[in-house]
Amino acid sequence: MRAAVLASYALAVTGHGGILSPLPREATVDLWFNEGCQVGCKKCKGHVNSTAAAIDPFLFCLEHDVEPTLPKQLRTYPSAAANFGYNPWMAPGFAPMFSPCGLAAGQGQGSYPANGDVPPFGYMPGDDGRDLKHGPVTTWLVGSTQEVVWRISANHGGGYAVRLCPLSGDLTEECFQQHHLPFKGFSSWIQFGSNLSHRVEIRANRTTLGTNPSGSQWTKVPIPSCGGTYGGGFGCDDGCDKPQFESPINGLWGNGPYNGCAGCDKSCGSNYTCNVKTCGKVMDFSIVDEVEVPDLPSGDYVLSFRWDCEQTPQIWSQCANIKITSQSMIV
Repeated sequence: MRAAVLASYALAVTGHGGILSPLPREATVDLWFNEGCQVGCKKCKGHVNSTAAAIDPFLFCLEHDVEPTLPKQLRTYPSAAANFGYNPWMAPGFAPMFSPCGLAAGQGQGSYPANGDVPPFGYMPGDDGRDLKHGPVTTWLVGSTQEVVWRISANHGGGYAVRLCPLSGDLTEECFQQHHLPFKGFSSWIQFGSNLSHRVEIRANRTTLGTNPSGSQWTKVPIPSCGGTYGGGFGCDDGCDKPQFESPINGLWGNGPYNGCAGCDKSCGSNYTCNVKTCGKVMDFSIVDEVEVPDLPSGDYVLSFRWDCEQTPQIWSQCANIKITSQSMIV
C-alpha cells in the first residue's frame, strides 16, 4: 500500500496536460494546475511530501465530507490502489482547487522537480493564471458550435469540463460553475499530430450523474493509460502490454510521450530518451470536443478548462479569453 501511495506522487514527473484551443492565456499549459486536491476536503494541500504520504495517504484533510459519486463504468484506473478513491475524478467537480486558471507549479510552496511541480520559465510557484490579464482573444457567436482541443502529456486518467465566467467577475470557481458549457452530441475526435485531416471520430463517454454542480456535464478521458496501478508512469514495463480499459482506437494507449505506451520497448525501462522513440509518436495526439455556446449576454468572458484526475490528486486547469457576440452585432 505504501509503495502505491508513493507512486501516486512520483508519477507526475514529466508533464501533464492542458488546453490548446481556444488559445489559452498560459503559454506553457502543462505547468499550470492544482496540486494536492481531493474530494471532500475544504482546500487543496499543495505539495505533499511523499514520505509522509506513505504513512498516511489522506494527509489532505482529516475528514472527507463528500464520498465518491462516480459510476464504476467511468473509472479510468480500475486497477488503482484504494487511496485513489478520493482523487478528483471520483466525484467530478467536488474537489476544491486553488485556481480555476491554475497555479504555476500547482502550488506556492516551491519548486519540486521530482514531482513535476515546477513553474514555467519567468514565473514563480504559486503565480495565479487569473492574473494573466493579457493574451489572445477568441470570438464565439451565441448559439454556435465551437471546438475545444486539449492534449495529454502524462495520462492521469479522469475527466474534464469546460466553463465560462464574465471577465468582469471575480473569476472564482463558483462563478465558473454557474456557466458549464454543454458538449455537443456524443462524439469526440482524436487529432494525430498537427494535420487537421488526420482525425478519428470516437464515441464520447459523458456523464451528468454525481457531478458538481448538479447536472453539469463532464467527459471521461477517452484514451487509456497502460494497465496496472502505475499506468506506465515509471516507463515501459509489463503493464503496457494492455490498457487500463478498452481503447476506442486499436493500439492507442499510454501514459505519455516520455513514459510507457502501447508497443514500447521494455528494455527502455524508465529511460525517457529511449521511450520517446516509440511513445513520442504513439502519444502525439490531442482530444477534440464540440461545445455549444449558450445564450449569454454579449461581452468578454474567461473560459476555464478543468481536468479532474483519477490517478493523482491533481486538477489541471487553464484559461482562455473569449468574446461572445450575438448575430445582431455582426455586420
